[in-house]
Amino acid sequence: MKIGSLVAVKWIDTVATDGEHSKTQALLQEPITFVSYGILLGRDKSKTTIASTQGFDDEQKIYRDITTFPNSVIKSIKEV
Repeated sequence: MKIGSLVAVKWIDTVATDGEHSKTQALLQEPITFVSYGILLGRDKSKTTIASTQGFDDEQKIYRDITTFPNSVIKSIKEV
């Protein structure tokens, strides 16, 4: 996958709740799958970084809304 491409990252997030719960209720929780979209800024053996906004100033591209995922939580990455 080419750096700078628009991608969809499907990933698993943790679930947390507050308050008191029985063990049975606690064990019913499941991680949640999300999909995040952005411009692929980089990927190495441990992490993947995307940005949802790209801009330009006089000298270079600038990015906002940057998300870095540990590769261990990523289920798939597809070019959009």
